[in-house]
Amino acid sequence: MPRRPALPTIPLELQGRWTLVERLGTGGGQSSPLLLRRERDGFLGVLRALKASSPYNVERQRREIRALQHYHHPNIMALAEHNIEAEPPWYISEYGDPFPRLWACTRKRMQGRPEALYALALRYVRELLEGLAGLHRLGVVHRDIRPANLIFLPRGEEQARQRIVLIDFGVAYVPDALRWRGSPASGGGVPSPAGTGYGRLEKADPARDCALVARLLADMLREQPPRQTWQGRGAYHCMQFAPGIPGEAIRALLQTCEDAARCPRDAAHMLRLLEEALPAVGSAAP
Repeated sequence: MPRRPALPTIPLELQGRWTLVERLGTGGGQSSPLLLRRERDGFLGVLRALKASSPYNVERQRREIRALQHYHHPNIMALAEHNIEAEPPWYISEYGDPFPRLWACTRKRMQGRPEALYALALRYVRELLEGLAGLHRLGVVHRDIRPANLIFLPRGEEQARQRIVLIDFGVAYVPDALRWRGSPASGGGVPSPAGTGYGRLEKADPARDCALVARLLADMLREQPPRQTWQGRGAYHCMQFAPGIPGEAIRALLQTCEDAARCPRDAAHMLRLLEEALPAVGSAAP
């Protein structure tokens, strides 16, 4: 029976300052999730030995740090500490409640109060767009906004006191960042002309993030939301919403965001569109 890859230990420069509280599993992505504690809980993102042997994975981890090291917003993952030059690079971020589980509990708790659920979902989406607006001005595009990449902070607080936070920038577009064109594992890595072994990531359009946020809002409020995967483009026609939630307006917003000719330019534009396209809380119609 094959053995699982060993999980990494805390980097030497953190030992004595942070304490390992719990290993949170092997992790589905590049990093192994470790829970640390200093004055508060922190999430350590560091590559496992097998992953750290790949230049592609190391550059992906550095790109995630590069996207966030100079940007601070309450709704975007904050780095408590990081070392982008380490081998392998690592970071410590805030540790929060996972969005999918907590939002499922919220839907059950607010069953029969669709207007309250709509107001809360709208608040979270606005907060998310406000955080994205600053990133888009810097040229950063997340490209992977979905429930699994969202958390609630502070952890364990009442939901009314929590804020939504976007995490996992491993596939984000960062200006001047380098990465492979395609997956090295599949032979898709194309060396750059300079011989660095990496190709430039094609510039991503912030409109992609806007379309993903619109889909997030629809999936937060639709009847029988998908558990893991989302339906493809154009699936808004079959979405059903409870009375008290403006289903037609949400479907129209999603259709606009998925139309290349009409989609918002960036998160700031999306915020203005949200105010125009969706009715105010208290005036929602089925």
